Amino acid sequence: MKVIRIGRSPDNDIVIEGDSKVSRHHLLIHQDDNGEYVVMDDSKNGSYVGSQYLHHQSMKLFGQEKIRIGDTDLPWRDYFKDNRSEDSPENNPQAGTSEQQENDIESEINLALSCISFVDDGIRYEIVFGSTEQETEYYIQEYKKHTALLKAVCNRLQSLNSCGNAFSGNVVPTLKSVCSNNQSRYSAIFDKYYETAVCSSDKWRRIEGRGDVPASSVVLGRRRCVYDFSGEKFVFEEKFFVDILGDRNLVVRYNDDTKQKALDIVNTITARFLAAAAPGNISVAAIDAFEMDGTSDVFKYLNRNLFKILVKRDEIRRHFVETEDRIGNIIQNMLLGPIKSLYDYNRLKGNKEPYHIIVIEDFPVGIDGESMLHLKHIMKNGVRAGVNVILMVNEDKISYSEDTQKIYNNMHVDRMDGTCTVLNLADAVNNDDFEILSEECLCKIVQYVNSGVEVRKDEPILFADYLASEAEWWKRKSSKYIEIPFGVSADKRIQSLKITQESGRNSAVVIGIPGSGKSVFLHALICSAAASYSPEELNMYLIDFSGVEFNVYAAGDLPHARVIAPEAEREFGLSVLKELYEEGARRQDICRENDVSSIVDLKAKRPDLYMPRLLVIIDEFQKFFEIENDAISRESNAKIHTIIQEFRKFGINLILATQKLPSTSVLPKDLIANRIVFESSPADFSALISLQGNTKMPMLQTGECIYNSKSGSPYDNVRVRGFLVTKHDIDNLLQRMTRFEETRKYENHFDLRVFRGNELPDFAKRRINAGYAIPCENPKEVPVYFGESIAISESDVNAVLRKESSDNILIMGGEPHVAQRIAFFAICSTTSAYIDNAATYSILNFMRRDDVLGSELQDVFSKMPFDSQIISSQTDVLESLTAIRQEIDARRQDESIPQAHIYLTIFAFQLARMFDRGGRRGDDVSECGVLLDYVLKNGPAVGVFTIMQCDNYDNLCRIGNPLFYFSYRIALQMNEGDSNKIMGSSVANRLFDFSRKSSVYRAYFRDNNRNVTIKFKPYK
Repeated sequence: MKVIRIGRSPDNDIVIEGDSKVSRHHLLIHQDDNGEYVVMDDSKNGSYVGSQYLHHQSMKLFGQEKIRIGDTDLPWRDYFKDNRSEDSPENNPQAGTSEQQENDIESEINLALSCISFVDDGIRYEIVFGSTEQETEYYIQEYKKHTALLKAVCNRLQSLNSCGNAFSGNVVPTLKSVCSNNQSRYSAIFDKYYETAVCSSDKWRRIEGRGDVPASSVVLGRRRCVYDFSGEKFVFEEKFFVDILGDRNLVVRYNDDTKQKALDIVNTITARFLAAAAPGNISVAAIDAFEMDGTSDVFKYLNRNLFKILVKRDEIRRHFVETEDRIGNIIQNMLLGPIKSLYDYNRLKGNKEPYHIIVIEDFPVGIDGESMLHLKHIMKNGVRAGVNVILMVNEDKISYSEDTQKIYNNMHVDRMDGTCTVLNLADAVNNDDFEILSEECLCKIVQYVNSGVEVRKDEPILFADYLASEAEWWKRKSSKYIEIPFGVSADKRIQSLKITQESGRNSAVVIGIPGSGKSVFLHALICSAAASYSPEELNMYLIDFSGVEFNVYAAGDLPHARVIAPEAEREFGLSVLKELYEEGARRQDICRENDVSSIVDLKAKRPDLYMPRLLVIIDEFQKFFEIENDAISRESNAKIHTIIQEFRKFGINLILATQKLPSTSVLPKDLIANRIVFESSPADFSALISLQGNTKMPMLQTGECIYNSKSGSPYDNVRVRGFLVTKHDIDNLLQRMTRFEETRKYENHFDLRVFRGNELPDFAKRRINAGYAIPCENPKEVPVYFGESIAISESDVNAVLRKESSDNILIMGGEPHVAQRIAFFAICSTTSAYIDNAATYSILNFMRRDDVLGSELQDVFSKMPFDSQIISSQTDVLESLTAIRQEIDARRQDESIPQAHIYLTIFAFQLARMFDRGGRRGDDVSECGVLLDYVLKNGPAVGVFTIMQCDNYDNLCRIGNPLFYFSYRIALQMNEGDSNKIMGSSVANRLFDFSRKSSVYRAYFRDNNRNVTIKFKPYK
């Protein structure tokens, strides 16, 4: 018995140096008296025999297996060869006699027969698809190995026969026996295998979804080899295999006559591998730039994530780039140590990485030079990363164009035999009998795969099942920290978001693509927090930039909510941050006055103080930064950083949620330890969460998230299924909480403020500045109201008119009906400042006859207890302006004349033709224009105020350049040039948003006296 010892120690027969993965005495191989080989592993890191991992085990070898130790492929068979001299007859065919040659060949044939007998024992095994991977691969490899041996024997006999050698003895009968046994025994094994595993009509229900492919080979058919010995022909039939998920790609050559045959073969290969892997673990991309329909209509019914047809050059190029990036990531991050291929990785790892097949029909049509370069890299490196290419080359189409011919020549398809299996169907002599799956069988495979990739509906974790009883409500204290339950982890433990002032856990970031469960998670936080803590301990700000998710809490009067903005805008969000900033500064001063440094110490020292923790939830917070580096973006960034860094000690905590992280580096993620990540893009996931070793990003179902409370540390990731909170749950909770609140001695310290972006404010319910609430005969200051501020404010947006130069109001731009309504409510709001008949109103109405507001204007002012007139004709306008000018002159000359306020209101100034320029050159200001310019310039100082509504700047300038006479300006949507003139910036050019219809009801108020600009919603 011969024994070979392998290891790192010098006393081994084979010494492997410089490899730390090799043990001192790693492996032992011995050959017994019967010629059989046995390998025994006694190492620390194990060995690979073929594709099988061996560790502290022994197994039988059959002479053809590759053995790998560490990073070394071991040529172990060389050490069992007899030492023969170069001059011996065995090594010199010319030196031996015919009898010696025959004996040598006969011994080789007998060896082949013994191998066949061994493989024949495999019939005793039930080789079905559910067999182990090793069994399946073993029988395929044995078949290949021994058929190769028989072919070598036959080729050698045929070579000797051609030299005129005569055969005697049992050589020819033995050869007959070899061929007969091969056909009967091998075919019995593999026919049984494929009948059970591939062709059976009900086999799809018996496939075990292990996530890997049982074999790297596909049987395409049978091939006949004919040998002629001394005039007697022998037929040797072998199976025809294609290695595709091993280390080779496939090139199928065909012509127009054999195209359907080529398509059938490729469809069979594709279908068999789709069926062999667990559903979803093989995806296919069919590139067909010529006919644009792929290789089979059946595959079009596959799940869209598993199959796609690419026809455009740019999408083909993009797919190649993405595939090449994927190959690089797999090779660099997953193929480490003994793992040399994705096939090895999927056998050894629990989380399976899918394979990918690229089928290119009519290659190289549709592939440009850049795509060809990427394809070369894919074909060179892809096979070990689980990416295999099937090139379908139509010999009748490669000359489709000069460019195509050039690309084809550069690809050197003819030299691919070393890296590809080449199947030539264009050859006229073709005796291969291919096994093709029927269309019915393809349909069953597609149905099987689709059913396997359907998302399994897990039992939801209902929030109602985990809601504490009312006896436990509002009993927790928030001074040190708050804990908010939101879901259940894999070990069935309730997971809570813990907010504290230490270790960066004072805030949290939440991310998830649409439909991932992010919004439901926020509802779970709000409801859990409301049930756990009283309004004395916890107050909430609920801001949503993208929808109406938080509207239910406004409708249900959540007692903890200070501000609810279901449809917030950037300006409103910034006002919330400003309020929080001011509150943080106030709390800081209180702590300083009480000689403490945090809310924890303050609560302990002054339990009588009302200072609840503030939980601020901002959904889609990235809206703050959608316009990079503008004033709102810069100020929001500064306020968020300050709140997180400085005000964490004073109980102000932010929860920032988003579908996608902002493109700029505005998120201070290094300061936020709490991270909740639902299904999201790989870039966003990796930006927040680190994974251990080579662990890939987990596939999260709807409602599942990764919770990490230690700044994304790879050792703190917890997979959590969040509570399912329905609208019924929220409504029910709020109703119960309203009743529960009535039983508590709870003092309300604030009024709930609600901002709904799509809901216009009611003029009758306008919030008036308390200082102007009492009407009088001749007030010194008169507030004029325009609408509700898109920011937190105590009163509605207003201008205060005083007897000062330029105290006029200009309303410009936007939709006419919106701008006219602003002017209408503005003049109506002034009437509340006066007692009856204490002011005069002169209204110039140039609106079109079909404008509803014209008749409404007439009805309203006809019923008011003021002297008013509504005019529109040129004669009346000229007469009215002349009278107003005369009154202004009189007041300027004699200050003792009573100066009751006069309001000149102009609607649709652009439609008033009496103000058009005239004269010989067309640039003379009209008589009405001269009068109006005088009123604008001199009227405010003596109590004559003008409110003018116009469409654009050019029409305003028909009377000269009166812009400086308007200290107060209302700008709706307008062009950038007008915005710069009216507002001093381009803000009014960006008011309208096509994705938000309500944006037509947006305007800016500019107070030049105070240098203030406010965005608002006009009254409805």
